[in-house]
Amino acid sequence: MGQGLAKNNASPGGLRARATRFVPTLSLFPLFFSAAVPLPADARDESGHLIRELHGVTLVVILEYLLAAYGWPGLDERLRINCFAVNPSIKSSLVFLRRTPWARTKVEDLYVRARTAEVLGRPRP
Repeated sequence: MGQGLAKNNASPGGLRARATRFVPTLSLFPLFFSAAVPLPADARDESGHLIRELHGVTLVVILEYLLAAYGWPGLDERLRINCFAVNPSIKSSLVFLRRTPWARTKVEDLYVRARTAEVLGRPRP
């Protein structure tokens, strides 16, 4: 009785054929990269917080940092947001960025990439 069930589910060799393939996982990641090379996602500021988390960083601080690094023309070139191109000022840019989530996300992303590059000693994006 049990043999008939096994015959229907088994391959001719008696074992089920199973397709196997190698799928690389992140568990192999430490084997190829040493801990001496920090990953961009793990970059930390002077206080030890991850830069990508924006811990305690206000929009004013972000905008002032980006202005010092790139200036208004550089921000307009990199982000293509009108508040940086047409009659730019910190006050009007802050109002726009606070009311427009997609624009704020673009500015925060540029800040994270620039700060990460600075901490890791790489050129700014």
